[in-house]
Amino acid sequence: MINRPALAAALGLTMTVAAAAQTPVQITDRAAIAQVLQTSAADWSRGNLAAFMSSYENAPETAFVTPQGLIKGYGTLASRYAANYASGKRMGELSLSVLDGRPLSAEYVLVTGRFALARPASDGGNRSGIFTLLMHRTAAGWRIAYDHTS
Repeated sequence: MINRPALAAALGLTMTVAAAAQTPVQITDRAAIAQVLQTSAADWSRGNLAAFMSSYENAPETAFVTPQGLIKGYGTLASRYAANYASGKRMGELSLSVLDGRPLSAEYVLVTGRFALARPASDGGNRSGIFTLLMHRTAAGWRIAYDHTS
């Protein structure tokens, strides 16, 4: 006679182990990704655009989705941010919270979360929404390779 609860537990354990083998992103990676996002928000809130940009992968493939379309390339993205905030507009206080993280491979993780930006109406007012980031493990650590924030 088959002990169904024991079989289910054994299969569950087997699936967990198999899933872990296919999901090479470890707890330390999750902490590192969270740290990149936390540092990014802190850099933004301090108005340090150069430090904020260090959370992005410095590569021609780095992409950012805006309401106006897709921006490609780290340099293009950095120039866009510099142009938008060079006029002295306050960047505001940014907070990020992660809702979900999905490892895609040993080098890529899809992260979905919420953002809240508090700033005066004269500087664009408060904003909040959802973001989806493709994080890439690089030699410099985890960096944002693709950003869709809306």
